[in-house]
Amino acid sequence: DKVSSLYRSKSLLKDNQPDYLNFVCTATTNLEPFELLDYLKHIEVLYGRKNIAERWQERTIDIDIIDYNGEVLNSDRLTLPHREMQNRPFVLLPMRDIVPNYRSPITKFDLQQLCSMLTDMLEIKKEERGDNLWLS
Repeated sequence: DKVSSLYRSKSLLKDNQPDYLNFVCTATTNLEPFELLDYLKHIEVLYGRKNIAERWQERTIDIDIIDYNGEVLNSDRLTLPHREMQNRPFVLLPMRDIVPNYRSPITKFDLQQLCSMLTDMLEIKKEERGDNLWLS
């Protein structure tokens, strides 16, 4: 399994929230997509995520499933691939670090094409920490 570099970016709303830190990782699991979603939501709670009344509010942690083996799924709880990934440089750039040959199962665009279509880079910057030491 792989972990991307760490990226710092402005919030999507460009409000007064502090910069966000993002990374992407690949993982191997025996969990089905909804089981994985439940597990990740449990991890968020363990790391201090509180239920927030308003969408887009500052939070301590947010874990999303971006893709699950190229499956296409659309439900009230989970959409695969993630419905907003193509608009988020903080998803696409880290993905390019570790899965450069990724191709969207819906649009069939590769990461280079998806990155070239971004309209707002949110002042994204790769953190220079060397060899992902920030994870330790």
